[in-house]
Amino acid sequence: MDREAARIRGRVRAAGPRGRGARLPDDVRRELIAFARSRRHDGIGVRRIAAATGVSPESIRRWTQRSASRSAPRELVPVEVRTEVPRSDLRGVALSVSSPTGYRIDGLTFEQAIVALGRLG
Repeated sequence: MDREAARIRGRVRAAGPRGRGARLPDDVRRELIAFARSRRHDGIGVRRIAAATGVSPESIRRWTQRSASRSAPRELVPVEVRTEVPRSDLRGVALSVSSPTGYRIDGLTFEQAIVALGRLG
């Protein structure tokens, strides 16, 4: 592809044998991700980038899609805490109960839903 790809390929080879689960050092991986993103932006396919760098196409695809969200700093978001709805407000409301195995019962009253949940647990 070019000299930069050859240099990255050399760094990948120097990191040891490639195989499923073989990790690259963080600095090599960051450099490879930046290179792959740049090439993807230029319209070059994942397979061609993978062949040029010595990394699997699947790794290139995952890293160019996920690493942006992974590197974004996590932050707290505001939440609103609400009080529970009084039981009296639930009279006449049709509820649904779903079991962990996928069964679903629709149209229950509050009391029926309590009994169903007790039997599921």
